[in-house]
Amino acid sequence: MEIINWKELLYPYEQTVAELLIKFKSIQKECKNLGVYCPIESVSARVKKRQVLWIKQEESRFHLTE
Repeated sequence: MEIINWKELLYPYEQTVAELLIKFKSIQKECKNLGVYCPIESVSARVKKRQVLWIKQEESRFHLTE
């Protein structure tokens, strides 16, 4: 069985989530400055921890080793 480096595996996802948060907040700020309606009310995001991911994949029909 192969050992998974979770920090290395999840890093691109954490980076993507952070970039999306920046983009959404920028859109909110731009709409506010222009005085137009913003369809984005609030934004929050996270990458789930490895334990949660492991439990969910165990419950599903998909497995990390496939």
